[in-house]
Amino acid sequence: MPQDLAGLDELSLATILSGSPFCQAILVCDGNPKPGVPSGQLAPGVQAIYSGKTRTADSLLIQILKAHSAPKQLTVVSSDRQIFNAAAARKAKAITSQAFIRDVHRLSLPTSSKPQSTGKPRGQLTPNQVQDWLKAFGIDD
Repeated sequence: MPQDLAGLDELSLATILSGSPFCQAILVCDGNPKPGVPSGQLAPGVQAIYSGKTRTADSLLIQILKAHSAPKQLTVVSSDRQIFNAAAARKAKAITSQAFIRDVHRLSLPTSSKPQSTGKPRGQLTPNQVQDWLKAFGIDD
């Protein structure tokens, strides 16, 4: 994740994803987990895998794509051309980070058909988190 989104770490993102339609997710992260952040299951249906010191998250993601037994069932979120090419080669769906954040933003907005609750629904972004993500990906709201 971009450095300027320090408030939205892997655990926060996992919580958002676990309460959304993206409820089965693997976060592929560079390096090792930060102190206090577990690797593995971060939230229901969301796990994190870290690339370690010897490889990048991109190379690990490509390895996962190559090894997956049903890549057509995968949706890969990345704005990296090499990742898009690897996904296309395995016939996995790929969407840009911008498209993903638009979807997360759209899904976090209440609709007139949904009853308004007094508390924050599980998996919904706060207005500040939405603005941080939009800013990080250069999206004007």
